[in-house]
Amino acid sequence: EGVTVSGALSTDATVTASDTTNAMGEYALTALDLGTWNLKASKTGYVDATGSTAALVPGDPDAADYDLELTPATAAISGTVTDDTDTAVSGATVKLVFPMGDDDYLIAETTTDVDGKYSFATVGTGDYVVTASFTDLSDVTSTGSADVTHVGPTASTADIQIEAPADDS
Repeated sequence: EGVTVSGALSTDATVTASDTTNAMGEYALTALDLGTWNLKASKTGYVDATGSTAALVPGDPDAADYDLELTPATAAISGTVTDDTDTAVSGATVKLVFPMGDDDYLIAETTTDVDGKYSFATVGTGDYVVTASFTDLSDVTSTGSADVTHVGPTASTADIQIEAPADDS
């Protein structure tokens, strides 16, 4: 639902017909000239689908029946983990989480490199939380997080600053 389907004659790149799909994924491009049409389906968060129909000829209604399938777009979410002095944190555990009310669903987990950098390579469109934690040699655990609204196919950056827990003494 909500996919824009547009069409242009193969002899001319100008879009001359478009429609938005209904809840059943159906669309109709009407009053088309005879000929071969190039079609494109597009929706935010998906890779565009393109194709050419069979030539539209008089008296052949089946030639105009054409399906296009969108593929969810993916892209990286990456960033740098630093401490409260802006120093890169190597070896921090970073988790990509899909929030689900009281529970969270762990999508992936990684560790920062020597420069404090991390990356999750193929993430679909959605709202996520990226968390980071690091336990030092004194067994003090520092944590931080960032909320990410991610729309593929554009990469997202989520830098996280972790802070040691307050000293209770």
